[in-house]
Amino acid sequence: METALSNFSGIVDGIDTMCHANQRLQAEKLSMQNISKTIESQQEALEKNTFSCKEICEALGITEPTLIKRRNAGLIPYIKLGRNFYYLKPEVQGEL
Repeated sequence: METALSNFSGIVDGIDTMCHANQRLQAEKLSMQNISKTIESQQEALEKNTFSCKEICEALGITEPTLIKRRNAGLIPYIKLGRNFYYLKPEVQGEL
């Protein structure tokens, strides 16, 4: 009888451990969803407030090599994220 109670106690402890682990996983999932929403929101804001290389070239009537020269000379303000360059619309508006 004692062995059966000991086994039962071990099973209950295992279930309790699994329940706590599940709660932690659910909390992590919620946290990841919030991070994902934040990233999406920031991406939308970036796209709304910036020109891409193609867009700024079209707006200024210049080629990409000319854009690169002006950017490197500090004539056109930009932000670099990873391999991509973004040109802030308010700061570039004066150039248009």
